Amino acid sequence: SSDLLQVYTHILALGKRKKDALVAGKVNELEAITKEEEQLILQAGKLEKAREGITQDILARSGVQTERLTLTEIRGLAGSDTAEQLSHLGDELRTALQEIKVTNELNTKLIQRAMAYVDYNINILTQHSTGPVYAAKGQAGKGVQSRMLVDQKA
Repeated sequence: SSDLLQVYTHILALGKRKKDALVAGKVNELEAITKEEEQLILQAGKLEKAREGITQDILARSGVQTERLTLTEIRGLAGSDTAEQLSHLGDELRTALQEIKVTNELNTKLIQRAMAYVDYNINILTQHSTGPVYAAKGQAGKGVQSRMLVDQKA
């Protein structure tokens, strides 16, 4: 359905905006994009259920004995004009889904790099002035107190 294509196209656009927000380090924008993506994913799920219902109706009317109809099989059951529209729509859906996959993979790599950078900086900060953890007779060494990043009295 063209509604499903519109949703996936919007998800793709958000994925590209997410990439830009990740690169620029815009956390607030990233959060807003993620919330919008969640809503679109829910909407896509509803549209998929509706599509499955329509497919089941086609199966029942056509007498085709199969669990699921492929787009090619549906085109065979439809008239020539409808078959051409379905073919075009199927191509656009495949293209959009492939682009979403590539964009999501890139965003995942960007997030992993950002996390590695944060972990690296935390390690640098926590190792700044650490001494031995244990003193000579098994007692805590002086370095333990300097390892804390957050004041525990707060």
